[in-house]
Amino acid sequence: MKKLFVNIIIAATAFTGMGLSSCADDLDMTPDGRMDLDAVFSNLDNVKYYLSQAWMYIPNHDFGNYFFENYMIDMADEGWSVDDGQAIIINDIYKGNVTSQKHRFEWDDRSMGRWDGNYWVRYWEQIRILNQFLERIETATCESEAEKRQLKAEAHVLRAFYYLQLVKLYGDLPIIKDVKGVNSSYAGMVREPAWKVLQFVVEDCEAAMEIEELPWRITDLSNKNRMTKGIACAIISQASLFAASPLYCHEENLWAYAAEKNKYAYENLVDPNKGGHKLYTQLKDPKAYNSAYQEYFATTSYAGNVADDDETIWGSSNKYRAEGLYVVNGIPLINGIFKAGICPTQNLVDAYDMLATGKPIYHLEKPYKVIDEATGEFDPTQPNIDPASGYDENKPYEGRDPRFYANTAYNGAKINTGVLNKTVETYNNTNPEYGGTSTGKKGNCFVDKIARNNTRTGYYNRKYHQFKENNSTRYDGGNWKFFRLGEVILNYAETLVETNDLIKAMEMVNKIRNRAGFSTAVDIKPTTQDYGRLVVRHERQVELCFEEHRYYDSRRWGKHGENIWEEKYKTGMWITTDASGKNPKYHRFVINTYNLPDGASQACYEAKYRLVPIPLKEQQNLEQQTGTTGWQNWGW
Repeated sequence: MKKLFVNIIIAATAFTGMGLSSCADDLDMTPDGRMDLDAVFSNLDNVKYYLSQAWMYIPNHDFGNYFFENYMIDMADEGWSVDDGQAIIINDIYKGNVTSQKHRFEWDDRSMGRWDGNYWVRYWEQIRILNQFLERIETATCESEAEKRQLKAEAHVLRAFYYLQLVKLYGDLPIIKDVKGVNSSYAGMVREPAWKVLQFVVEDCEAAMEIEELPWRITDLSNKNRMTKGIACAIISQASLFAASPLYCHEENLWAYAAEKNKYAYENLVDPNKGGHKLYTQLKDPKAYNSAYQEYFATTSYAGNVADDDETIWGSSNKYRAEGLYVVNGIPLINGIFKAGICPTQNLVDAYDMLATGKPIYHLEKPYKVIDEATGEFDPTQPNIDPASGYDENKPYEGRDPRFYANTAYNGAKINTGVLNKTVETYNNTNPEYGGTSTGKKGNCFVDKIARNNTRTGYYNRKYHQFKENNSTRYDGGNWKFFRLGEVILNYAETLVETNDLIKAMEMVNKIRNRAGFSTAVDIKPTTQDYGRLVVRHERQVELCFEEHRYYDSRRWGKHGENIWEEKYKTGMWITTDASGKNPKYHRFVINTYNLPDGASQACYEAKYRLVPIPLKEQQNLEQQTGTTGWQNWGW
């Protein structure tokens, strides 16, 4: 397809996205100099080509940071990477070898493929394109006024999306709605509080919602990447929730605002005459999947375009490719594995409730033995088991939440290999700490502290996997869900708890749990606001695992200067057996690849990691151009 690349090339030392420049580039010309922007905005095809550039850096998410990693999952307490011993990017993140001059989230090497990263520059570049578009679209002369209005609405939603990504990562930001020229003055420009930026995000989406031509959903696959009112509602839901959260709210009480916006988003999304979205509840292939939840993540749906998927609001057009799932995020039972990738932690496994009772295996108020009452730091190898839950420490994988079996390969799980279902064996009798010897028996998928193709934690990820894979044929998996109704429901539930509407909040939570497989007989009943808050956070940990939400949740629930205690100690389960591989015994352990001085699994639990630093060169240039300080995030 022909594309018009409008000149937004800025000097290498400049604050690229905002347009600060030390050179005299002609910002009103395309790079080849043959068409100025007046000509671009005098023809509908040219207008569409111009706007198409704003899709250039929609993130991959999935396993797309570097060499099939996802740093947000790697860092959160739900996952651990088997590349911890490799001299590559995740190793530096875990060890804390990152600075504002060299933060690994800003890694960018186009020669290695289109990886996610370089967020600060990439997202501001896209915002600049969108600001230029919105500035000119009103006076553009196009053949179809209706299509012009739709493009305008899409530009508002896209700008909101990029601002949302920026503020989640960096916190306070300037709000820039116009196009800065090379001679513009930036004197006095400051960072606005994150909650104000997030309210601007909501306003952008509301402006798009007013435009009739913006559709609620995509039904034509040729338009699968385009924006919709459904996407706008999902952004409103998430942005307003984050605005009220402790990390971003600057002590402002915005929970009533967040509840109002989430009510609006949710009701519009589920209205059959508008969004028409529903949870994915009907299991269609019981031979391959054990639940609708499991099957849902193996589907490929972009914006509700698949007839039997009403849950997806916006999905990536990139499927999890077979090589990404089975080769570099694989399991030894399937031929051709290169590494096990990101493995679920025991921290996550402990969060799955007991199916029969509907109860967590531990007390939510204090899931683990507390080390420091003042900070809440805990020992994750010593859970405070709730006897009423029905959990048996000698049979830890029996009777759990069906989402555990959907997402996890564990000791005793069955995996299709094309001929017979093989049993996963993660036990390893070679660890002297647990009575092992150098000749001890190992399972076929044994836990290991060094081997790259074996789990570090005792578990392997199965979310997004197409469950028809086998040793002779690999299948692509599902696709990344940027936004889905399940998240919006839990966003809404959290705002309801914080505004003390506990009955409605638990109604939302139970919708999610009922889809997962919990009987209505064990629905959670509202008690106190404090307990309701714990319930919602607990449910988010399980329902939204391996979707990046846990990374942001653990950060936004705390304040600047507070360590991210959830991430200090990541745990696994080391299983030993008798000589025949039977009679397993279970030993929780803290992952300690780096032998850090304080016994932490990773250095990136420290307070400054709640936000990503602004790249040092960008910080210095901003201070010079604006004449103001305070452009760097806390701790960097």
